[in-house]
Amino acid sequence: MPLLSVIVTTYNIEDYLGGCLDTVVNQTLRDMEIIVVDDGSNDGTPDVIRQYAEKDPRIRPVYLPENTIGGVSSAANAGLDVATGEYIGFADGDDYLELDMFEKLVGAAETYQSDLAMCRYKLVDETGKKKSPAEKKRWLRFDGTEHVTLDSDEKTIEILRFIAVPWRKIYRRELIEANEIRFPVVDYFWEDNPFHWFTLCTAADIVIVPEVLCYHRVGRVGQTMATRDAGLLKMFGHYQTIRDWLMKQGSLERFEVALLAWAMSQYEWIHKRLPKDSGVQLYDTMAKIVRPVDHNTFVAALHGKSPKTAEVLRYVREADRPSFLIYFGGQFDTEKETSTILKTKFDRGGALLNKGRENLRTRGFRDTLSKALRRVARQNKLLERAMSRRSPVLSEKNLLAYLTILQRDIDQKHAQQMDRLQAIEDELQDMKTKRNER
Repeated sequence: MPLLSVIVTTYNIEDYLGGCLDTVVNQTLRDMEIIVVDDGSNDGTPDVIRQYAEKDPRIRPVYLPENTIGGVSSAANAGLDVATGEYIGFADGDDYLELDMFEKLVGAAETYQSDLAMCRYKLVDETGKKKSPAEKKRWLRFDGTEHVTLDSDEKTIEILRFIAVPWRKIYRRELIEANEIRFPVVDYFWEDNPFHWFTLCTAADIVIVPEVLCYHRVGRVGQTMATRDAGLLKMFGHYQTIRDWLMKQGSLERFEVALLAWAMSQYEWIHKRLPKDSGVQLYDTMAKIVRPVDHNTFVAALHGKSPKTAEVLRYVREADRPSFLIYFGGQFDTEKETSTILKTKFDRGGALLNKGRENLRTRGFRDTLSKALRRVARQNKLLERAMSRRSPVLSEKNLLAYLTILQRDIDQKHAQQMDRLQAIEDELQDMKTKRNER
């Protein structure tokens, strides 16, 4: 029996698979089997798998006859069905790993005889730029490798709050088989979330390894991209899947608040990415989640959520559909109005500065001073204060200084807006990590 089974899932990634497999077959941990499951690719992916299998006897190819409805879930489950290792690890076929990743994770798990071990990862775009995922702050308390016994609900919930991806963890195979854990097979993505809950809620402990040991590719052609359609609402189907599983395990009372808080968090990022005509569907979806729970559970789950989220979900809770739809529709008008207002302010500010400089060059200091004091002072507090003095004396040097300060103020506001746009772009990228890109 090998120490580790690594399950690599693939679908139409012939240009990336070799790079991934190179980092798997060259791991410093040698005692492992490598199960490469292809989900019915119609490009050269199967050929790449065969080429590597011919060179490395540890590779066990599994070819699904056609692309499955369950996608990554079906491929990962097929790998679990044939795995024989003491531990299980996963890899997306277009990702790449540090060559000592599995040695460090398995070593940590063996040291503490732990059920799971987990490391950090980074996102990589097509330009090679790396960035941390949205969970960055959750790692701050972990200075080094730490063994966490999951002997309280609070500790389990703390780990549940990490992003659910399985390919930066290893799992004791006995844990998975004894609890009959598999990925849910459905016709939508985010299947990592139930698997994350199933394994953590049954594990006795986990080892946290706060090192970046793998890199998840985002933004490549052919992946399932972040969209703005109502299909995103399917993610909430996993809420019921997890809830049903917890009920079957007799653990719903322990984790109901945490699960509802998870659903509320999904609402917070999904509602911003839906088209304008999805308001009724979103309302109906959230009504099925927040209305059946008791009042105390609902209030407890809102802890830490924004006041706006609390207000809007109370609309749903109280069956106030009109108020919910007004809010949902209003976010589109607000985005448009904010963009228009900011653009107008930037344009006016820039035009004012250009006009001031040109007037100073062609009409002279006195004329420019007179016009600038009348027009700029109404908009700039610094000039307004200067004019409020008993005997304001503005030299040409001072006027140019004030104009420079005004330019800096406009530049700062422009930079702030660009930061906001970058934050939106980063948030969209983070959303992609919640889905298993294909």
